[in-house]
Amino acid sequence: MKKMDFSPAAIRYRNKKIHVDSTDNVTEEDVRRIGGIKKGREVNAITPHGNYKLEKGKRYTVPNNTKFTDNPGIRKASHEYTYGHYRREDWKNAVILDQIKDLEEKLFKTDIEVDNVDHPVLMRIPNFRLPKETRRLNPGVYEVPVIIALPDQFPALPPVGFFLPAEIRAGDHGNFSRGFHGAFASDSEGARLMEKMNYNWYCSSIIADTWEPAEIRKISDWRYGDNLWNVITLLTRVLSDFSDD
Repeated sequence: MKKMDFSPAAIRYRNKKIHVDSTDNVTEEDVRRIGGIKKGREVNAITPHGNYKLEKGKRYTVPNNTKFTDNPGIRKASHEYTYGHYRREDWKNAVILDQIKDLEEKLFKTDIEVDNVDHPVLMRIPNFRLPKETRRLNPGVYEVPVIIALPDQFPALPPVGFFLPAEIRAGDHGNFSRGFHGAFASDSEGARLMEKMNYNWYCSSIIADTWEPAEIRKISDWRYGDNLWNVITLLTRVLSDFSDD
């Protein structure tokens, strides 16, 4: 005979077990309140069947011990950052290179290119896998190169948008647009390079006020806050969600 368990239903937020009244009636507001998640950041459920964003005002049935995480909010780019105008401190460049190395080893399984190893402004991922929504618009294309411009203020501020080859089709909706210049000023060297390479800019960006990088005492501390992994999540979200088409 098994003793009945009268403890509250459990969910997990960033690997920390927390409790809700019932896992048959979980709301975004529940997880945000219990986890102390900052307004504007997105709440996500991590399940064996895939990850999904919790929408405000909806109720969800989730398995006991479902894990929840949060990500910075996304909107159409509006911030003006600088690119290559001044040299970052060496420790910031070391943090960037360590994040890129982590993506190489754990996600992309190949080298990620940078324009300058000592002061990276552009990083090129050669094999970004398109989500199924964008693959449907590009039959036979599964992976594409992606370029991300790293502002001088990174890692304190997130990148603004990303670049894809101009021949790639994606849904047209209010969350992003295209153009050669994108994150760069129209007369900048970066803009001329993107035009020469025939890349288009997708201007969806992370809301700066919701970007929460870690306090860095040693290089590996970047893992405890927002980083380039969150930026990859942004790319996937933008190229998956054509709900405003």
